[in-house]
Amino acid sequence: MAAKPLVRYKRTRRRRCDNRDIQAENIMAVSPQFRDFVLDQLNALGPLETKRLFGGLSVRCEGLHFGALLSGNMFYLVADPALRSDLEALGGAIFSYARGEKVIEVPRFVSVPEEILEDVDELLPLARRALDIARRDPRRRQA
Repeated sequence: MAAKPLVRYKRTRRRRCDNRDIQAENIMAVSPQFRDFVLDQLNALGPLETKRLFGGLSVRCEGLHFGALLSGNMFYLVADPALRSDLEALGGAIFSYARGEKVIEVPRFVSVPEEILEDVDELLPLARRALDIARRDPRRRQA
């Protein structure tokens, strides 16, 4: 029996033919003024820093990711089911994004309503709860 000849396939770079250009126009970056405003509101928590996350910024305190500035000047807190329901009762919404025809919800991030964000006395207890949730998160890396 004769051996089949070895067929080599030319490796080609796969081209994406989706609507990335259209999606890129719909994504709004976080403004530096909004970032500074949120960090000023949260400065009582301790030293804060931001790092890039998805198309926005991760908000960290003591190296713990407890919030995010995403989708054009929206502030989200990391939430467990109890904090999620409290934020939703105040008017917050679960972070969601479109992937093709589907809408993907990320219940770990819940938005902080604008009225709460502007009132430090209401914002700080919620942010402290999110920071406690981040401390207890089993997925966090030990340094």
